[in-house]
Amino acid sequence: MTARSYYRVSFWYSTWHVDHFNLEVKAGASANASAMTVTVMPDFIIDNEQYEQASAVFQAPSSGSFYVGFH
Repeated sequence: MTARSYYRVSFWYSTWHVDHFNLEVKAGASANASAMTVTVMPDFIIDNEQYEQASAVFQAPSSGSFYVGFH
C-alpha cells in the first residue's frame, strides 16, 4: 500500500444460526494483533441470518504491506 492512499474493504456477512456477535475490522503492517492499529470498521453487532454486505474505506498511514484482520 501507499502512504496516505485510500483503500476499500468489502465483504458479506451473516450470523448463520447464532443470535448475534460483534465484529470489528482493523488493518496493520503485521498480522500480529498489536500491529492492527488502523480501525477500518469500528465494533458493530451482526444479528441477521440474511447475508448483508459491509464496506469501508481506510487510509494507509505508511507504505508497505498491510494485513486486514476480522475480529
